[in-house]
Amino acid sequence: MKSLLSAAALAVAALCASAPASAAIVLSFTPSSTQINVGQTVTIDVGISGLGLEFVSGLDVNFVYSTAVLAWVKTTFEAAQFGMIFPNPIGTSGGPGDLGYDVISLENDVSLAGIQTDDAFKLFTLEFTGASDGATTLTLGAGPDARLFTGSGGVNPVELMVDVGSVCIAVGSGSCAGASQPIPEPATYGLAAIALLAAGAAGRSRRRGTAAAV
Repeated sequence: MKSLLSAAALAVAALCASAPASAAIVLSFTPSSTQINVGQTVTIDVGISGLGLEFVSGLDVNFVYSTAVLAWVKTTFEAAQFGMIFPNPIGTSGGPGDLGYDVISLENDVSLAGIQTDDAFKLFTLEFTGASDGATTLTLGAGPDARLFTGSGGVNPVELMVDVGSVCIAVGSGSCAGASQPIPEPATYGLAAIALLAAGAAGRSRRRGTAAAV
């Protein structure tokens, strides 16, 4: 019995240890600068990587930041990566410092596979100006409706497990040194492991496999 429990414990430990590495899809924030002056402009590229054989068919995201530090100027959405979309990417707001975007591609899996040929690409470019001295973290909201990404599956797409990054922007005399960063939700890793196991068991076909067959 003890040996059985030990084996089970080792299996669980191995799964937990491998979970962060398995959650390979990452949303990253790349700023033109992390330190700007009041009134100066900063652009932040928001990209997704590690898609592998998967692709992004839709998203529902909310970017959160401090309006005391940054003033939003505009958002550029990389619509070409999604083909026909509905609606046109509409920015909604949950309040100051909360920019929301909801996009669904009208393309089928085969079409999207042909459009998103790389496993990494840019989704948005956000532009801000420095509002006042200080520092703020820019990331996605914590709620599930603020960080939803869907992949293959047509009308019933799978939900992609995405590790959401962040970036700190300092303005004027502000500093990012010691700034608190969002902590990834532990459940993300467990869900990623379950999703990957289910994916392997189902042997789902992916676009690059289809392309190779052709």
